[in-house]
Amino acid sequence: MGTMAMVNPAMLTWARKQSGDITVDDVARKLKVPAERVADWENGVSCPSWSQLSSLAQWYRLPTVFFYMDSPPSDSHLPPDFRSLSGAEQNRRPWLAVELRRLYNVRDLAVELRESLRRNPGPFVARISLEMDVEKAATLVVDALKRRTTVPEPGSERAQSDWWYAGWRRALEDTGMIVMQMRERVPVSEFRGLSISDSVAPAILINPKDTYSGRLFTMLHEVAHIALNQGGICTPQYDTEESSQEIERFCNRVAAEVLMPRTVFSAAVVQTLNADPLAASATLSAVTGASREAALVRSVELGLLNRQRYYKAVEEVRRTYTENARQTTGGPRRDRLAMSRVGYAFGGLVFEALAAEKITAIEASRYLDNLPVGYLPDAETIVRQHFEGSYE
Repeated sequence: MGTMAMVNPAMLTWARKQSGDITVDDVARKLKVPAERVADWENGVSCPSWSQLSSLAQWYRLPTVFFYMDSPPSDSHLPPDFRSLSGAEQNRRPWLAVELRRLYNVRDLAVELRESLRRNPGPFVARISLEMDVEKAATLVVDALKRRTTVPEPGSERAQSDWWYAGWRRALEDTGMIVMQMRERVPVSEFRGLSISDSVAPAILINPKDTYSGRLFTMLHEVAHIALNQGGICTPQYDTEESSQEIERFCNRVAAEVLMPRTVFSAAVVQTLNADPLAASATLSAVTGASREAALVRSVELGLLNRQRYYKAVEEVRRTYTENARQTTGGPRRDRLAMSRVGYAFGGLVFEALAAEKITAIEASRYLDNLPVGYLPDAETIVRQHFEGSYE
């Protein structure tokens, strides 16, 4: 028998319940022990061996140290869940607990590093309300960003959606906002993004399995949540099917107005919409970064395209997208992946603190998604290039 691990039995119960619909019988089958033994662990009658505890930690996606805590961490910081499934059901997803811990950890570290460097970017000052006109709300958001940084100007460039995503991400990160991408592999249908509204360090988490245009729209949707001072867990999808949540509908419309303001719909674009909706949607996508579907929806919303033509055009767009879906092999380098996950704003703080000898290289490695120390110089270059606009 392995060495006994003296753990807090209440933490064993909490860990099992927060990891989804996992029962005592499920644990027993997983560890190949009687269910009565698992019940004894949770009642404090006996303790699991170290190897059994390690297996539970891996299954529950928790550090083993959690089992020794005096009490479970508070869930009071959990953002409201605006997704289609019930919040109670969704919040039991184990990946959600893991990703939220990552996000809060990075945000708290960012605050500590700023204090050590005597950096105070000040709050992101853009306050809107659900009672506001959508165009006014979008203007307030954009103006707040422009006071701090340079934002991509819709209609000024013709670029791929990744270029627009990088540009808007840089603009948000320039304000001190934390923008991270998740590590867990979760379907876009289940989760697109979440936000934490905070006066010191607001934070956004994006699902990297989404397309660049999808990530861009989600990111701006979450900015609207932050401006409302109401974070949330979302699956925003800007289409003709309106969300049942008022706040989600509002954030969708604000994001669409920021990304595709009325001014983008010039006379030439409107004329093309009437003659060839597919060509017009491609143009709008190139000059805003929005998806072609979103461009068509916005055209309907502004009364520039009737729904019959919209349905026909969007069906063709979806067919074309399916036929041209890229088949990728391999993946990004480890340093690039790490920086995209933790966020370039946070990465910049880490490297600044490292240069100022506020932290060690080992600490920097741990903060940056456990990136090996040997990768740090290249990762620092990636952060610099990102903010120079030469890499995403």
